[in-house]
Amino acid sequence: MAIDPKTIEEMFKDRREFFQALGECINEWAYIERQIYDLFVAALKTDRALAGSIFWSMPSISMRLSYTRALVDLCLRIEPLKPGEHKTQTEIESKSLFSEIVELLKFRNIIAHQPRASTTERPITIQIDKGVVDSGGKTITIIHPNHEDPKQQFDPIKTETMKEHHSSLLVLAARISLFSNVFGKERLK
Repeated sequence: MAIDPKTIEEMFKDRREFFQALGECINEWAYIERQIYDLFVAALKTDRALAGSIFWSMPSISMRLSYTRALVDLCLRIEPLKPGEHKTQTEIESKSLFSEIVELLKFRNIIAHQPRASTTERPITIQIDKGVVDSGGKTITIIHPNHEDPKQQFDPIKTETMKEHHSSLLVLAARISLFSNVFGKERLK
């Protein structure tokens, strides 16, 4: 008895697409974390080895982001605003940018720390020579919330949601890059 490879391929297509989207998100977050590190280095105005020993010793991306944000804010505004003064465009962009990172980081933490699971959506059968075998249903891979942890409640995440998140990360990475260029020039003044 031989199983048709095309049928097997179809059975695992959704699973492969899910993990491809998950991998793209993880990869993009690694790139964004590196961009945050570059901002940290620019804010400290020191060599990368020293900055790296500080930055990478922090136990979480949230903490690294928090310290980077504080340093960038400090660099952009050493003195408090005086009456009649307004924030610079770079300060406004910094606040907006870091707020977006914090918002997207919530999703990153879900995909990084929650288990994945599968659920059955529609039946699929496999033709084996003259017989037919029911696979018990086509599995769609999703990430489910941990119902035992009240802090970890969210809607199950499917492939499409993962792809949308990845698109948001591409835009975010471009924004960080543009901000980094402006911030770097201001630090050289």
